[in-house]
Amino acid sequence: MGIVYAAEHLTLGVTRALKVLTVEAARDPIFRARFERESRLAASLEHPNIVPVFEAGETEGRVFLSMRYVDGPTLREVLSTRGALPLAEVADLVAQVAAALDAAHASGLVHRDVKPANILLENPGEKGRIFLGDFGISRLLVSARDLTETGEMLGTVNYVAPEQIAGASVDARSDVYSLGCVAFEALAGRPPFERETQLATMFAHANDPRPSATAMRNELPAAVDRVFARALAIEPLDRYAHAYDFADDLGRALAGERVRARRRLAMPTRARAAIAVSVLLIAAVLGALAIAGAFSGSGGGGPPAAPAARAIGNVDVASHPVAVAVGQFNVFTASTSEKSVSALVPAASHRARPPIATGGAPVSLVAAFSSIWVVDRAGNRLLRVSPGQGSPPVPIPVGKKPSDVAVSSTYLWVTNEGDDTLSRVDPNTNRVKSTSPVGDAPRSVAVGEGGVWVADSGDGTLTELDPATGKPRGTPVHVDGAPDSLAVGEAGVWVIDSMQGRLVRVSPGSGEVSPPIVAGPHPTSVTTGFGYAWVAYGDNTVRRIDPTQLLAAGDPIPVGRSPDSIAAGDGYVWTANRGDSTVTRIQPNP
Repeated sequence: MGIVYAAEHLTLGVTRALKVLTVEAARDPIFRARFERESRLAASLEHPNIVPVFEAGETEGRVFLSMRYVDGPTLREVLSTRGALPLAEVADLVAQVAAALDAAHASGLVHRDVKPANILLENPGEKGRIFLGDFGISRLLVSARDLTETGEMLGTVNYVAPEQIAGASVDARSDVYSLGCVAFEALAGRPPFERETQLATMFAHANDPRPSATAMRNELPAAVDRVFARALAIEPLDRYAHAYDFADDLGRALAGERVRARRRLAMPTRARAAIAVSVLLIAAVLGALAIAGAFSGSGGGGPPAAPAARAIGNVDVASHPVAVAVGQFNVFTASTSEKSVSALVPAASHRARPPIATGGAPVSLVAAFSSIWVVDRAGNRLLRVSPGQGSPPVPIPVGKKPSDVAVSSTYLWVTNEGDDTLSRVDPNTNRVKSTSPVGDAPRSVAVGEGGVWVADSGDGTLTELDPATGKPRGTPVHVDGAPDSLAVGEAGVWVIDSMQGRLVRVSPGSGEVSPPIVAGPHPTSVTTGFGYAWVAYGDNTVRRIDPTQLLAAGDPIPVGRSPDSIAAGDGYVWTANRGDSTVTRIQPNP
């Protein structure tokens, strides 16, 4: 892209790193437009582990970036000199780079080129500060009309994710994959898929079995391979969703501690496809038998056909909505990339209002007590937003890495994934009334059937708490896997493990766990209402699950791309579709 100089700022008298683009790059209008846009985005990032960009501009036909000068080598230089690094040093390095990536992802940026040459070390080997640099080819998360869509692949082949090789959309999981490759090399002494040619390397990323780091370095604990198997999974949905989760698991494994997220990988794509075909064949046979029975005049039983639910329109909202909630008068969505909340107005044909700025990294929300309550993961807080009043959000500090929020008749409940707790928030005082320990890495919370229910993704359990006191009841129910979404209603607690593609129902009274309910590929979110459990799937559909039969009722309902969240209310079922920045409205009983 250019040349980097150590340069003196003439006014301030300080040393800066000055990147000057090549003349050829500066003359390319597409590259230049991308550079100008993304340099502004890179300059907006403020984090102690990100090389700050102070200025971007042009002089005498040369395009330049002025950045902090880091007095230290790159990780590429360190690895070339020292080879594999001590375990504690790798754990510290990965943790610092992961913190930088999570901050960028919370701002809507994906790096796309995480590699040793872009990691700079101050005082290497002494727990010095680590910097992640070169956000010059970063871009906004998931854009179908991005300026980089010119046929080139951005990234370095030893560290590039399979979806990036295929030219598909990239997100935070792509950076996690690249960081996994960097960590593997730092521990094993060479990249995980190094081959004789670049073409062979790219093929290995997308097809070969995941390599074993312990086979290359005997002193590594066995748990390290399990962590890398997930970080380097071929399917993005099978990987860690956040760089922090990967760094935390790797650090624990390297220290010989119990790995926090004990989760099994989903089946490889080909195995999933084969099973999906088998399921479809079985469904087709059962469907044919049901039709034959209906026309045989036998008067035999079997549930009556469900009325056809249908989607009746999509509404554009702020970019990449990650959550949807239904209020008394509006439907709300949260956008992490735009740091905002959008409101849909049912009385006006579900038109979207201008977004409400929240700041931080909104990841979940609920409408209650005349307010919108938004989980800000980056700020470790719950935000109380009063729509229409123009007042700034009221911040309520909660635990570390909050992930979800639910409402009961008197309280708000917030899961804190980073410290394994549940916060009970009093809406009358805007304060945390109590904090309760729950299972490992609580990811989702729901209220109903007389309890507050928490899905603990780290140890595969479901925890029930008393809604009056916030204290746990009984022993956790083991649902296995990594449960990360749940809903309560229709005589059950419905739990999704999106990593393994599993949906189960837990009976609230007995704790009995149903066999996995197979209705579609990659379930992502679940809600209840109108006599069914409603599940959003990775094939851009929603399916209704009959709570008595535990089978899909009716045909799949097409919605927008990548429905990440689903909610029921106001007479409809709603999905927030991250892939095309829309909300779909489903009429449950036409």
